[in-house]
Amino acid sequence: LHIFSKMNFLILGMPNVGKTSLYNIICDNNNNNITHKTIGTTRDWHVASLNSDKNINIHDTPGIINNASLVTNNIKNLFKTMDIFVYVIDYKQQNYFADKELINSIRKYNKEIVLIINKDDNLKQDRKINDLGIKNVFYISCAHNKGIDDLLEYFSKFKFKSSEIKQIDYSLGLFGKTNV
Repeated sequence: LHIFSKMNFLILGMPNVGKTSLYNIICDNNNNNITHKTIGTTRDWHVASLNSDKNINIHDTPGIINNASLVTNNIKNLFKTMDIFVYVIDYKQQNYFADKELINSIRKYNKEIVLIINKDDNLKQDRKINDLGIKNVFYISCAHNKGIDDLLEYFSKFKFKSSEIKQIDYSLGLFGKTNV
């Protein structure tokens, strides 16, 4: 017997890079999560299916400020259940040192990492971030809904992950009075 379970993508990144904005655009989510320029607006973790593929769950997270925020047992356990990490950075930032540190700390989970460079409003795609060592890089603008289609096309390449279930042979006994 085989069962198929959903793929799980986890959106990560520093505060105010557009993680929740991306989540609101790509997910089948009736209640859009709150976004604001104030750091710390997103405090809750959310999960919803991808609009274009109900077999992919997208998990939205609050901003990660440093490596210490990644060491709690709950987060470690959650990371183990994810299939792909989607790391979002801000195109307008000049220094990606903290992002590089965080990306290196999540590499130990041996999961694929997709890099999203958000807030590239004119899709210049001129930020060269080769030193992060990530193959799949997407330039987007959540504010202007640009580049999202390319990202969704990439996500559509992922199919169910399959899990094997062993068939268990067992007996069932029914007891009771006659004709009850």
